[in-house]
This record gives sequence, C-alpha cells and structure tokens, in this order.
Amino acid sequence: MQNIISEDFFLNKIPIIRKLKLQEIAGFHFLKTKTLEQYLEFSLGFEKLGVFRADIFTSFTGKQRGTIGFMLGIKKSFGAN
Repeated sequence: MQNIISEDFFLNKIPIIRKLKLQEIAGFHFLKTKTLEQYLEFSLGFEKLGVFRADIFTSFTGKQRGTIGFMLGIKKSFGAN
C-alpha cells in the first residue's frame, strides 16, 4: 500500500480545514494475477494527528469502475510502547 501525505496540497486552500490542521492522504493499489488482468484501487482522505482518519475510495477492474466507498478509522494503541 502506498500513501502520499502532504500537509499543504488541496485541503490547505479551505479555511476550516486549514484551521483543523488536517493532513491529506492519497492511496493507490494495483493487482495483476493470472485470472485477474488488472485491478486498481484509488483513495483520497484526511487524517488528524495520526489518530483519526477518513477516506473515500473506488476500484477498477479492467475498464469497469466498482462502487464508491467511505471508511472512517481511529487508531488506538494497547499496552506499553
């Protein structure tokens, strides 16, 4: 999985987003097997302090687009670090 994080790309142009200090996240995944010619996933989202995250994503199989999904996440550490 490849994620590209940039603090000053698009979201910094929106005042409320800039004030919340959100980081942008973009992702791309590619899979090719003997039975599956080409599978792609693209995602865009934002993250706050590496703890809260929201993404919107879609997939492509060949030239056909899959459904669009939305994912929310919270990172929680357990035990001593």
